Amino acid sequence: MFRPATALRLAGAALVLTMATACSSDSDTTAPTDSSVVVEPTAAETTTAPTTAAPTTAPATTDAPTTTAAPAPESFLGRGPYAVGVTTLELGDRPTEVWYPVDPDAVAGQPTEIFDDLSVFPESLQSLIPDELSGTVDTGAVRGATPSTAGPFPVVVYSHGFGGYRQVATAHTTQLASWGFVVASTDHLERGIAAQATGQLRSVPGQDVRDVDATLDALGSGELAAIVDLEHVGITGHSAGAGTSARAALELDRIDAFASVSGGAPVVVTGDDIGTTAARLVGAAGPYELTVVAVTEADATISVDGGEPQVVLSSDLTVATADGSITLVLPTDGVLQPGTVTVERVAAAKPALVVYAEFDAVVVPEASTTLYETLAAPKWMVGIADAGHNSFTDSCAGIRELGGLSALTALLGEAQVARAEDGCLADNVDPALAIDLWGHYSVAFFRTALGVEDDAASLGIDISDELGGIELVALDADA
Repeated sequence: MFRPATALRLAGAALVLTMATACSSDSDTTAPTDSSVVVEPTAAETTTAPTTAAPTTAPATTDAPTTTAAPAPESFLGRGPYAVGVTTLELGDRPTEVWYPVDPDAVAGQPTEIFDDLSVFPESLQSLIPDELSGTVDTGAVRGATPSTAGPFPVVVYSHGFGGYRQVATAHTTQLASWGFVVASTDHLERGIAAQATGQLRSVPGQDVRDVDATLDALGSGELAAIVDLEHVGITGHSAGAGTSARAALELDRIDAFASVSGGAPVVVTGDDIGTTAARLVGAAGPYELTVVAVTEADATISVDGGEPQVVLSSDLTVATADGSITLVLPTDGVLQPGTVTVERVAAAKPALVVYAEFDAVVVPEASTTLYETLAAPKWMVGIADAGHNSFTDSCAGIRELGGLSALTALLGEAQVARAEDGCLADNVDPALAIDLWGHYSVAFFRTALGVEDDAASLGIDISDELGGIELVALDADA
């Protein structure tokens, strides 16, 4: 449970959180929300499988066999049968938090770890944050607990977003662990909280996927190696971490399945060099061919698929197409070179779960639905009503209890505060409910995709009624 004091202690956390939630590495962050992309659940998705039991009054002269009813879908709301332990591994310069199953009797009466958000800031900055502006989270995990001997357990890697840190979603990572997974989250230092707080955020292409690979190596050789099943590995992530999840599944054979939360499909750019420009598709999957015809100090002339050239005067170059739009982000030196590239969204042909928030204004629902359309079966999609971008993070509960972060507007600006509050205000769904509902579908997905148990039926039901106060706006499956 989050224990807040005042809004200004969250100033540092909010400053970081605004960056953590302001961008996803594979999705446009400025496009308006388009409610038309929301997929409404059908009645069939909220019903259990019909029974096929044979009549009990069959004539005595027949020997027709009876069949049993299909088992009811299982609920994975809340904590599972295991207690949770936690330990920290070191991957050179970047720590990795690992949560793992523990037999409940082994930790009965032991205190669980309390996480203080101040601890994630560099020591040089901690003294600048007043002590009275404090917030803590009870993670529900016991530091150094003896692992359960019931394993080995499948692995799920969690990837945090920009300005985030490895403990940004402990409510979710510990829920997964309690259902029989070893869950590991590494600090992506280049986009992490310390880099944001000190103004040192930087892009190192592919480093996040290398972090994932190194995390799996460390699990296989570390103190938990005996309970880790590296033959069954999944990955999940939020925002930029969702992009990491999708790209790691695409690039690493050892990843068997992935879940994207508030993210889009990876974008592949091929062709001539037009500077160090990044290209993003919003909407249709492409591919599109973009040609930079000419560049001046004030504008760039661009054509799409050989169409009518147009002059774009923005540093965030948006070119309309028949099916959507393409956003070009200028290189750091602000220079584009004439040339032609092909851009398209691609996704791994592996089992996938896509989760999005109805009112996410940071990574709009369209990014997630486009990812879903790009995927091959088996795939599942869940949209959570009245949720926003930060509904999936531990900090959201504290921001909601404080009534938002309007007191920080003078410090951070309206846009930054709006991004930090996205999903965490009184008119949004309770983030604790959103996290629990997210957890149900994640547990069912990874149990199914990683071969623990076939829980596809649990993925196909609208279980929100069991929680109360929360609803789905999308529930789709192509298994």
